[in-house]
Amino acid sequence: MNNKIENLQTEIRRYCINNSSRWTEKYYELASNGTNRSGFGYTDEALYIFPRYMLLNAILVKVERYRPEDFPTLDEAKRFFRLVATETQSESTEPHDNKIERKAIDEERDAFCKFIEQLNKEDLSSVKPLFYRRVLSEEESNSIWEKLSLRWGIPEHYWYPLTIQKPENIEAFQDAYFDKEVSAEKLQEILRGRGVEKVWEIREYGANYELELLVFEPCYNGAEGYWCDENFDWIIYASHESSITIGGWLLSEIQAIWLNWKERIWTTPFFD
Repeated sequence: MNNKIENLQTEIRRYCINNSSRWTEKYYELASNGTNRSGFGYTDEALYIFPRYMLLNAILVKVERYRPEDFPTLDEAKRFFRLVATETQSESTEPHDNKIERKAIDEERDAFCKFIEQLNKEDLSSVKPLFYRRVLSEEESNSIWEKLSLRWGIPEHYWYPLTIQKPENIEAFQDAYFDKEVSAEKLQEILRGRGVEKVWEIREYGANYELELLVFEPCYNGAEGYWCDENFDWIIYASHESSITIGGWLLSEIQAIWLNWKERIWTTPFFD
């Protein structure tokens, strides 16, 4: 039964990811031609679109907090995830008493619940796998952050190069050049070669994750971000000042393949 519950959760995650992406693309089409805003507010068309992906993203975070073993039966899991959709609020910049936005949210909730309802045991007997990602509990997040900050001397959420003191065996680079000349794929390859399979992602705010290496891609997303694993012997930090800091054994591995790394050391967020 756990296999069907796992497949149910996988299909729900895939539904949220795919439909959020679809609605996001529609919104960006509006934004690209300037029809998403009306004065200081949003157009009716925009209000009918962006609450949908915001709701789906919020639902996804809640869905990924749970494991298949948390549910005794498939029916119980389906009921729970429908309840998640009913109770989840999207983080919108507009008041929810806006009729257009309210209609969009209600339609998206109804579509989500109908999708779950129509999934039967036959549908869930064979499901294409999806990458592993789990939202950490508050207790897990606090424990990881405590160990990480102690090991690397992180005072609060900001770290080097935004702090004066530079710890040993770390270096901060210009993030755009790091992405281009090293890349997430090469980073994954280095970590995989050291036996790393899963990575912890700790953010300044928002959800924290345990990630499969395949989807590990360190970057600033509006919140300061830290990445490590259970050994705490390497670290990555991405800041709002266009920097990416590498520490531990990972630093020497990066320097070995990045021949011009000395030219990419971070000095200012306003680099060419």
